[in-house]
Amino acid sequence: MTDALELCITNYESNPGIYTGVVFGANTNPTGVVEVPVDQFDIQMSPRFAYVPQFFQSDPPNGSSSNLNIRSFRAISFGTSTRTATTVVASTLRPGHGTPRRSVGSNDKATAMTAFVFPDGMLPAQLRGNPSSVGQNNYVQLSK
Repeated sequence: MTDALELCITNYESNPGIYTGVVFGANTNPTGVVEVPVDQFDIQMSPRFAYVPQFFQSDPPNGSSSNLNIRSFRAISFGTSTRTATTVVASTLRPGHGTPRRSVGSNDKATAMTAFVFPDGMLPAQLRGNPSSVGQNNYVQLSK
């Protein structure tokens, strides 16, 4: 699945004259019920789909940074995460790939994450760059 998504995004971006349409625009409602309060596209129903902020500042946040200014939100597909633990060897989680599960200890620390950033043209207009509006999408909630 990961290889297929990487190939899809690579082909889309490297052939802009050929691939111009929305790729992830399906809204099939497979259960026959429209999602409430907002009808969502199928891609939004994936646990791998999320948004990450893209900041105006170029330095990555470090936990004690001053306020950062969000330029936009980018839609991503979560890939893998790696964590270290005090009692067992580091493990990599690849959701949907049959990775054995183990309990997460209080001393576990996330050390890495991979994700694919969707080119805006691959998504319906409502899901591009900035979600249409806060509160109209289950994946963005701003809080302070």
